Amino acid sequence: FFQDEAKLIQEFSAANRINTFNPVHNNSELIATNPFGFLYQPATEILGRKSGEFLAAYAKKKNCMVFYGTSKRDSLLAANFIQAAHKNGLKITASHKVPKENTKMIFDILTTPTEFDDFRNPKQFTLPKDSLGSIFVASDDALIYSKVVGSIETRRDQIIVLGSEKWIEQTAIDLEKFQTLPIVLAAPNFTNPQKPATIAFEKKYVKTHGKVPSDFASVGYELMLILGNQLKKNGVYFQEALSKAPVAGYLTEGVNYQESRSNTLVPFIKFTDGQMVIVEKR
Repeated sequence: FFQDEAKLIQEFSAANRINTFNPVHNNSELIATNPFGFLYQPATEILGRKSGEFLAAYAKKKNCMVFYGTSKRDSLLAANFIQAAHKNGLKITASHKVPKENTKMIFDILTTPTEFDDFRNPKQFTLPKDSLGSIFVASDDALIYSKVVGSIETRRDQIIVLGSEKWIEQTAIDLEKFQTLPIVLAAPNFTNPQKPATIAFEKKYVKTHGKVPSDFASVGYELMLILGNQLKKNGVYFQEALSKAPVAGYLTEGVNYQESRSNTLVPFIKFTDGQMVIVEKR
């Protein structure tokens, strides 16, 4: 489902009382006020709120900085994060909107040196080392998040960076850095590669199509399994059952529609010993 078609689809869905699931988008406007419209992905507002709640609990130092891009989506994500962070005791020391033509500002803020060692390596910065506990990057723009990660690598302190699972897909950052730096990712589509169901799916997909499944193929398979089983167990109007309890996933951690018609289950992951592991689910 694409933006241009969404209005017609939602009108048809509401008029005919047909449950409609958008599998890939985070935009809550795509389901609007249609009681039969659902997002399989968490809405941007929910991603921001869950990220704020998670980081407030996870970060030991309660000072946080936010970087975000100029898109409406980035602004919405940042605003919902900041609101949840404040509510849960995380102090936002600064929030920076980063235009594409001036991503250098990230280096200026985080890595402008004030002292050097004998080898001319920076050892202190205008933002003092260990003065910040975490950074939330409300953007999937590689120009933004790669500079934040590069700055943390230069600083060599333990600032936690919270970002998105899409960073892994875009390959702008070497996978090794996810292992060596304190990076955590919001990952609603996290698939455990060790799950028997995941192994079986990938094996059959390769046998059938001659290649490993894409992320879209995995999302499609998972969503159809979840919806098919809901139809079987709870009938056509299975949303009543969805509103009462989370639904376990087959490849992923599952979905939760108890609070919203957008999925509210968001796992947070990090790399440990070369594997992605779940830090927490919210």
